[in-house]
Formats: sequence, structure tokens, C-alpha cells
Amino acid sequence: MKIFNLLLIGMLITGRLLADDFTLINGKQYKGVTVTRVEPDGIMVMTDTGIEKLYFTWLPKEVQQKYGYNPQVAASYAAQESQAQHALYQQAEQDRENAGQAAQQAQQAQDQAKTASAKAAQAKEFLVETDQVIDGGVLVETVTMDSWQAVDASSMASIGGGGGVSGGAGGTSYNPTGKVLFIQGMPKAPDGANFQIKAYPDGMYSRDGQTLEKWVFVSEKPLK
Repeated sequence: MKIFNLLLIGMLITGRLLADDFTLINGKQYKGVTVTRVEPDGIMVMTDTGIEKLYFTWLPKEVQQKYGYNPQVAASYAAQESQAQHALYQQAEQDRENAGQAAQQAQQAQDQAKTASAKAAQAKEFLVETDQVIDGGVLVETVTMDSWQAVDASSMASIGGGGGVSGGAGGTSYNPTGKVLFIQGMPKAPDGANFQIKAYPDGMYSRDGQTLEKWVFVSEKPLK
């Protein structure tokens, strides 16, 4: 290899690259081409149409001798080049496969995001009472909220006298409806706590032979 490099350096030192005429053993001619590089298995030449490689096996023996052709060195060089090209091809194929997988994953993520967005648009707010914390969420029972107000005798007297209401007590009751739901992703909460939650439907949930509606948790607000 050093021989060919020294040969090329010698060409450069002369101030110009070699220009020559070549006739291949098949009769094809190259007129006035410039030799730009010498490699163990051939020479690179500049033609009117661009760079081409002329392999020594295509050239007459006198040209082979002029440029120091060694068949054994050329064979070793060709094998190395073939291995390098094969490695590049495999890497390119792997890169294309990785790019395809990345594009597929990106599309799947985009589709999942669209699906999640569409489901989130179906989110509803309702009142629940926590029943049991289980893996992945909470079992809840839906409830209705009723307000009530009680006033004492003195308040009634005040009302009768036109003086307005004084004293009295009021509150809120939560009445279970008997409908149990599984709220996926809902934070842990003590049994019997009441919440106003926001969630969206996501199919069904089966547990211990019981099938329940599955909802995906969005937000919550404790109720007193």
C-alpha cells in the first residue's frame, strides 16, 4: 500500500497528475484521462463525465507494471473493500429498519394520544363514595346529594313574627344509588369518603366474577 501512496505523492510533487490514454483489453479506449489515485486493484481516472475506476485486470500488462500492480495485494485489498462495503450495507439496512420502527412507534403514539383525547372529551362529573381500594384504582358507589335544613322553635316563632329566621341548622346528605364502578387511576382514599370526581368511560372491568363499568380518573374534589 505504501508503494502506491509514494507513487501518488511522486505525481503530486511533479506539479501535475498523470494524463494518459488507456485501451482496455476489451478494446474500450480512454483518451487524455487524468489519473487521480492509484489503488492496489486499479487506478482512479478523471474523464469528461466524471471519476471512474479502471481495474488492473481490465488493463494491459504494461499498464499494470507501470502502476505497480501486485495480484496478491490487490486480492487482499479487494476482500477488505468487500467486507467494508458489506458492513456499510448492513448498517444502512439496520438504520432503515430502526427508522421504520421509530416512525411506526411515533404513529402509534399519535394514534393513542388521539384516542385518549377523544375519550377525555367524554369525561363526566359525578358524585361517589369510596368502597374499596384495589390494584390500579378504587371501587366506588355512585351517590346523589340532597340538601336539608332544620330550624328550631324559636326560629319558627321569629318567622311568624316577621322578624326573620334566627338559629337553625342545615346540612347535606349523600344517598347511595347502589351502582358500583371501577375508577382506574383514582388516588387511594379511605372507605366511605365522598368525592365529586371527573372521569371518562373505558370499557368494562371484571373482578371476582363481577363485571363493572370501568372509568378512567381525571380529577377529584372532596365533599364534606
